[in-house]
Amino acid sequence: MALEMEGPFSSSSISSSNSMASTQWDETTHLLPSRRTLDGVQKPHGSADHPPRQLGVAAVGTLAFFCVAGSTFGTEDLVGAAGPGWTLLGFLLIPFVWSVPCALMTAELCSAMPEDGGPPVWVSKAFGRFWGFQEGIWLWVMTLIDNALYPVMFADYLENLTGQLSYTHRLLACLGLIVVVCCVNVLGVQVAGKAAIVLCFISVCPFLVLFVMGLKDIQPSVWVQSKENVNWSLFFSVLMWNNCGWDNSATFAGEVKEPVRSTYFWGLVLAVTLVSSVYLLPLTVMVCVNQDWNQWHEGSFPHLAEALGGSWLRIWLTATGCVAATGQFNSLCCASSRIAYSMAEKRMLPRIMGTLHPRFLTPWVAILFGGVLCLVLIVLPWQTLIQLDMCLHSAVIFMEVLSLVRLRISHPDLPRPFRIPLSTWPLVVCYSPVVVFAVATLVMTSGLAKLMGASVMALGVLAYFLFLHRRAYDFELPPKSTHT
Repeated sequence: MALEMEGPFSSSSISSSNSMASTQWDETTHLLPSRRTLDGVQKPHGSADHPPRQLGVAAVGTLAFFCVAGSTFGTEDLVGAAGPGWTLLGFLLIPFVWSVPCALMTAELCSAMPEDGGPPVWVSKAFGRFWGFQEGIWLWVMTLIDNALYPVMFADYLENLTGQLSYTHRLLACLGLIVVVCCVNVLGVQVAGKAAIVLCFISVCPFLVLFVMGLKDIQPSVWVQSKENVNWSLFFSVLMWNNCGWDNSATFAGEVKEPVRSTYFWGLVLAVTLVSSVYLLPLTVMVCVNQDWNQWHEGSFPHLAEALGGSWLRIWLTATGCVAATGQFNSLCCASSRIAYSMAEKRMLPRIMGTLHPRFLTPWVAILFGGVLCLVLIVLPWQTLIQLDMCLHSAVIFMEVLSLVRLRISHPDLPRPFRIPLSTWPLVVCYSPVVVFAVATLVMTSGLAKLMGASVMALGVLAYFLFLHRRAYDFELPPKSTHT
């Protein structure tokens, strides 16, 4: 599929809804050269009022990889629920009907609006501030819930390494991880990006070794086997959970190196390749090594691998589980803090959430707030957190697809340095499966998850009308007809 890159557009002024001073699009890069502070004063990227652009292709790709996957861990329940046939088929199809469309959508919208926050910015510019605020609240809460999953995973794998841990020791392990990752993120997105690259290498290596060691045991006939009684609800929920999070990589778009179109595109190509490989390659050999599907459950991968390589491989994979959980928490901490920072910058959250560290230019208040809330959420049941996460994610992705299509229709001349090479109606057809998957995921979540998700949405509506209904904030779009 050929890539469609737009040529230069003529310079156009961009007026905000609250009549602040205008800014000009850069004719070469189509980027806003400066950003407004909450007081309406324009400041360039890298000033004391906005973080600098420091993320390259490798950092974007590995951060996105950890936002979505991080490792093969978490796929065990799929085999246990449906057997290898449906699991491998799911991972073969999901890149084409979900991962690649979501990655391309992220690339197009980020190249058009290269600023921190991502989806709330897109939805606001497509449907107005009410829906932008709702999208921001859903995405922020969803990401904070995601954050709480990974310290628990870290403690689980640490317990497998060291033996039984008391509740106090597990809590201290979670607290230690939260403190370390928050400190890394306060030091800067460049540090977080470099950490993601290193953690990605450490997380992927043992699974490549496992794949090579298991080549001798491959039996293709096993790949088509399935369980007699398939747990479709569990299978579908876990499959989607293992492939959601592409839009989180958009939350730090304001800190991606220019040209944003190529940096984001190739970073997401790297992420899709890593995610697909880390899921498919280890599973193709491990389902042949252990064909008792009842032994496949969350956290069982190291013990399953012991039959292939012995105790040393089990220990290595268990330690890798700790590393992968750290990498995923690192990426999502970066994402959640940028959502809060962007919403505060747009006056959707209290101004203090947009406070930048005077030296490192990072949203340190938002980072610390996320860390404290994470420590509170880790006491909730794991399954409840996952199902609430997927419930909110369905609503988030639905609004993102609508925004992609709406902006194509309402603002066809919006500069898009990277553009999905489809006209509007073929684009609608192409993204229909994404909407179907999102709705199906919502339908299949538990009643409790639906109730909690509805409560979050109701609170978002209430908060808007109580605090934001009469408050203007700054979103910018070029006029609808500026292309000459």
